[in-house]
Amino acid sequence: LRKLKEESLEAGWEKAAQQFRRKLREKLDEVSGREAAPPVPEARAVSPGELKAGTRVMILNLGKEGTVMTPPGEDGEALVQVGIMKVSIHMSNLLPVNEKAESNNEEPGLAGIGASKVKSIFTELDIRGKTLDEALIAVDKYLDDASLAGLKEVLVIHGKGTGVLRKGIHQFLRGNRHVADFRLGSYGEGDAGVTVIRLK
Repeated sequence: LRKLKEESLEAGWEKAAQQFRRKLREKLDEVSGREAAPPVPEARAVSPGELKAGTRVMILNLGKEGTVMTPPGEDGEALVQVGIMKVSIHMSNLLPVNEKAESNNEEPGLAGIGASKVKSIFTELDIRGKTLDEALIAVDKYLDDASLAGLKEVLVIHGKGTGVLRKGIHQFLRGNRHVADFRLGSYGEGDAGVTVIRLK
């Protein structure tokens, strides 16, 4: 990546960086899954009408949650976003998350995870000193956690410096599903060294 950047091959560097981020995120998800695999609920027959765009679902064979982007077609395949990846998954492998939460009287599923996030997550994330790739991964995970915890506004501290982190983060925020809008910090909030993010 450094070599491509030094040679000023912007298009090539950006493509290589995206591939690197994708592979790294997949590896992180794989390691995370091995450390603490969540209990997988039993499958049941799900009708296509239950899997509308925006529905949170549990992917049964992966034990991971995702969001339906495109409802199932005639072949039963639905397009589901899991983290930064979009995958095609058959509806028989999906279970709406709200049902998973209601089927257990203990603090389960999305509700239980959200409650634990509220206890541990801060309203700001400091990414100063990180490379852009490291920062993007950290911000992506942080926004997932903040949204799950029900936070409405968070701060990302990137510093002023050369502006590389700020520009990269802002570009990333424009396409993030959790972000309603964002702005630079005002006087007393950190000015141009901080980005204030309003979550959906």
